[in-house]
Amino acid sequence: MNKRAVSFKIMNMAFFRILFITIAFFVVWMFTVSQIQEKIEIGDIKDTIIINRALYSPTSFSYVDANTGRVYPGIIDINNFNNLQLNNSFDYSGNNIAVKFEIKYSNKTKTAYINQKWYERWAPLTKFKQYSQTTNFRYVLVKEKDKMEKAVLRIDVVSLIE
Repeated sequence: MNKRAVSFKIMNMAFFRILFITIAFFVVWMFTVSQIQEKIEIGDIKDTIIINRALYSPTSFSYVDANTGRVYPGIIDINNFNNLQLNNSFDYSGNNIAVKFEIKYSNKTKTAYINQKWYERWAPLTKFKQYSQTTNFRYVLVKEKDKMEKAVLRIDVVSLIE
C-alpha cells in the first residue's frame, strides 16, 4: 500500500468514529434531557390530602364513637356537618384552597364549606388557567340521631394554581 491509500484508510475510519461518537453523545443527551422535570405538579395531591383529612379526622364531621373514641370514616355525624366545625378543624385560611361538601340523603341536602368566602369567589373562575376544580363523590352513611341512612357526599375542591 502506498502512502495515499494508508492515509485514506485512516481518515475513512476516523470519519466513522467521529460520526459514532456524535450519535452516541446525542442519544445520551436526549435521554438526560427527557428525564429532567422543571416543575412537579402537586395539585391532585393537595386535593386528596384535604379530602382524606376531612373524612378521617376525629375533629371533622366523621362519626366518633363516644365509648371507644374510634373514628368511623364512612359514617358522617350530621350534627358536626357545618362550617363552624370544619373551619375549627382545618386552618386553611392562609392556603389557596377552598372546599365545598354537599351531602344528599333521604330527600335532604346539606352543605358545609372550608373557606366559604374564597370558594364563592373562585368557583366561577375555574374556567381560567389560574384556578383548578376537582369534584369527587363518596358513598357514605349519615348518622342522624340514632338512625343511619345511605347518602352521597359530593366534594368540590377549588384551588389557586401557584
